[in-house]
Amino acid sequence: MPEHAKNKILVVEDELMIADLIRCAIKAEGIQAEAFERADDGMAYLRAHAEDILLIITDVKTPGQADGITLTRYARAHWPDIPVIISTAVALPDDLVALHGVGVLRKPWNIEDLVDVVLKSALQPSIRDLGIG
Repeated sequence: MPEHAKNKILVVEDELMIADLIRCAIKAEGIQAEAFERADDGMAYLRAHAEDILLIITDVKTPGQADGITLTRYARAHWPDIPVIISTAVALPDDLVALHGVGVLRKPWNIEDLVDVVLKSALQPSIRDLGIG
């Protein structure tokens, strides 16, 4: 039986215009994306659809109880095969950055850089090899 193909990127971004920009840029590359404003909602989606998720892109600061850091720790604990890219302008805890499969995309970034990272992550088994972080 063939392995299930992961075909979606989970985007968690509280600025809806940026989330839409990310989703559209990824879609232009032929990859589907689901975007959420709140990490709580992203975590719920991840629980229900983890088998479809190729990559998670999250901002650090999101409204609600959970934030991007909580989402990242949760994803790494339950689905260590799904890489996470954290988009941030703030410093992150050292233990989070040291986690295997977590990359950091420093703000400000441009959409071409983000798409490049997304495409590389789709082909690279280890996000540590992406040159981000």
